[in-house]
Amino acid sequence: MELSNLNKKNQLKMKALTLFILILTCLVAYFCKELDFFFAQLFFNDETFFLKDHLALKIIFKSATLPGWIVGITCLFVLVFPFLSPSLKVIKRQILFLLLSLIIGPGLLVNVLFKDHWGRPRPVQTLDFKGKQEYVEFYKPQFSNPYPSKSFPSGHASMGFYFMSFIFLGRRVRNNQLKRLGYGLTLLLAPLLSATRIAQGGHYFSDIWMSGVIVYFTCLLLDWYLLKNFHNSSSGSKSFSAW
Repeated sequence: MELSNLNKKNQLKMKALTLFILILTCLVAYFCKELDFFFAQLFFNDETFFLKDHLALKIIFKSATLPGWIVGITCLFVLVFPFLSPSLKVIKRQILFLLLSLIIGPGLLVNVLFKDHWGRPRPVQTLDFKGKQEYVEFYKPQFSNPYPSKSFPSGHASMGFYFMSFIFLGRRVRNNQLKRLGYGLTLLLAPLLSATRIAQGGHYFSDIWMSGVIVYFTCLLLDWYLLKNFHNSSSGSKSFSAW
């Protein structure tokens, strides 16, 4: 198959996936309360979230975001000290893509812009789960909420979804190993962190979903802005593998 045809096929797949995600997001918004309560009640026994203090969940809460931080620090280190890698000039944009996906997605958008200002109460803070605040759908910001309410979106889950950036990069440079690594880490860490935070009463399902959506569109826009000139070239694959 010619490279131009391959590019068109990949673009169609990406457009279809993006449309599918948008449709699912509309459905999540429409059935927001039902979905949120269904998943939250799986871990609630009429008095408390019975797994919130479980040792295993505490360990996951503390450690499962480390892979993302390791990748981010490594990328920053390589960019700051370029002499450590002779092939850096070729892959600088790819490394920058991985770093910016982390800084902008889970960092600035999820944890700074939304979480610190949106004002959505966590499950443990709502009346339905023995808290003191009313349940609020994720699409109804409470900017003047006097209580420290940081349920939307999920910062921990976003660190699991971050590894979608590896899938985007692997697709661009035609590196199947990188894509498989991205799929593996995303499918492992995103559900693990998501289930942990729901079980602890820290987030609703919709918080988790929207974290994934925010990270996905961050990667999508950065992919278009930084990597569009690679055009899935084989040279990009070789350069990244060599590094």
